[in-house]
Amino acid sequence: VAVVNGEIYRSESEVFGNVAIQWKEPNIYSVQFSSGAYIEVSKNEDSNGQPFISTLIVSLPRTFKRKTGGLMGSFNDDQSDDLKPRHSDDPISLNSSMETIHNDFGITWIIRNASESIFDYSIEEGTSWSTYFDPSFTPKFEIAFSTPEEKAMAEEVCKGDPFCLYDIATTSDVVVGMSTLNGSETLVEIINA
Repeated sequence: VAVVNGEIYRSESEVFGNVAIQWKEPNIYSVQFSSGAYIEVSKNEDSNGQPFISTLIVSLPRTFKRKTGGLMGSFNDDQSDDLKPRHSDDPISLNSSMETIHNDFGITWIIRNASESIFDYSIEEGTSWSTYFDPSFTPKFEIAFSTPEEKAMAEEVCKGDPFCLYDIATTSDVVVGMSTLNGSETLVEIINA
């Protein structure tokens, strides 16, 4: 489903001026901009049938170099300045703890009111921006499995991928971890293409 200027579209592909939207598979949506920017979103269901966005891939052409900032970094071949908090030119260290990165970088980019959001929340009845806003949420900062069996299963499934391991430890759901692993593999394919 795509909402463009208030209209809902449900076809396999649509072109809106300089933007092409394609439903590649039942749960994979891609957006290609005439600038060369590309976004791909994968939606899956966990073991309980609850939907979640499993992968978000953003690919930018070199013409965007030195023109980006925010949660995805500066795109200037200098990783040391990727963790710049919002409204600051002073990045935090890449060697910071996950908790410090969350609190001193990630949270600074939170969307604090509906007017800052680019998303339309009216497509799902009964939802609004505030449905998804929870500034009190604190993620787990360390990988800690519930049981030794869960850890052994995760290590077998994840093949050493730290994001897959984290997601299984956090959700206790192999489906979520496998989805993360598939997203990592897709990203590597895009980079190497």
